[in-house]
Amino acid sequence: MFHNSTTDDLTSAGVSMATMMLEAQSVIGMRVLGMLGLWPMDAQEPMQMVHEKAHALKDANHAVAQAIWQGECVGGVAKAGVAPLRDRTRANARRLSSDTVPEVITVPEVI
Repeated sequence: MFHNSTTDDLTSAGVSMATMMLEAQSVIGMRVLGMLGLWPMDAQEPMQMVHEKAHALKDANHAVAQAIWQGECVGGVAKAGVAPLRDRTRANARRLSSDTVPEVITVPEVI
């Protein structure tokens, strides 16, 4: 039997999704800067970002299926699905931001 969603379940799921999206945007920004040579980044990062997608989606699909099987509410299913994705984005954001942060690039003044 499925549980009824509460406002707290749906709010919590929404906050998790929003946080994951913000972390993903910071990761995308750091990776783009890294590919441009403006942010320190491991040479294997471009390949890693391709391979990690499949693993993260597989884990998210498994978590959703398990939550549905256990009769979780809609909010619980959403939280279960976003948790593996958020784990990846959080780990990537921490890893990429823990490298030596480059000095601020100054743009020469145009007179």
